[in-house]
Amino acid sequence: MLVEQVVNRNVLTARPGDDVLSAARRLLECRCGVLPVVVEDERGARVVGLLRHRDAFAAAYGRADGPAVEAIMSAPGFTCGASDSLGMAVRLLRRSGMEALPVLDGEGYLVGVLSFADLVREAAR
Repeated sequence: MLVEQVVNRNVLTARPGDDVLSAARRLLECRCGVLPVVVEDERGARVVGLLRHRDAFAAAYGRADGPAVEAIMSAPGFTCGASDSLGMAVRLLRRSGMEALPVLDGEGYLVGVLSFADLVREAAR
């Protein structure tokens, strides 16, 4: 089975210049452990880094203002391809220490996010 068959295409993202407080709110909204940090062009969104929930909340805790996302994002981030096997994606998820990975198409544009929760749902089918 391929990643493209399981990927969650309903994805919230952050931009490098976003403030960490708004990004932390998006992390709470999506109940996900990671937000892809993207730069958009005419073709779509390119992933330039990843914002982990623990980094965002640590940077935002007790502050009225926080740093920009680009100051605390992980870059380059781990990603997988839509045409990768689920086995390869699971190995990459484990190795990355992330809760989810951005999934890219063959040209490097964001397709969605693959999380352990997505894999568990698929296994339950």
